[in-house]
Amino acid sequence: MGRNPTVREYMTYAPQAIAHDQSVSEALNYMRKLRIRHLPVLRAGKPIGVLTDHDIGLATKLKPHDLTSLKVEDILVPVTHTTTPDTFLSEITARVSWKEPTCVLVIADNVLVGIFTESDAYRALSDAILSA
Repeated sequence: MGRNPTVREYMTYAPQAIAHDQSVSEALNYMRKLRIRHLPVLRAGKPIGVLTDHDIGLATKLKPHDLTSLKVEDILVPVTHTTTPDTFLSEITARVSWKEPTCVLVIADNVLVGIFTESDAYRALSDAILSA
């Protein structure tokens, strides 16, 4: 039986985040600048959800001219799954459905310390296959 890695080994550390009351237009520009698809959303420094490029795409189709007045909190996906850096990957894959959002926020001492995305899971799978 192989080694069971932890989220810490594959997560993105200190992810960029945005405040809940920012406009979707600002979020989109920020995500494009950073070249990311998942943006944690904070209220008073605490994670309340995730905004994805998919969410913004849907909002654009519904109200293409209104992204400056639409707020991030209006279209975010609420946090349903969080984890800690020391959680085993096998536990994450067993309890998280990779639907929306396609990521899990990593929390330590009530602070957002990382994000674990589908891409991170694929990288872990690749490492497991290569080391087998």
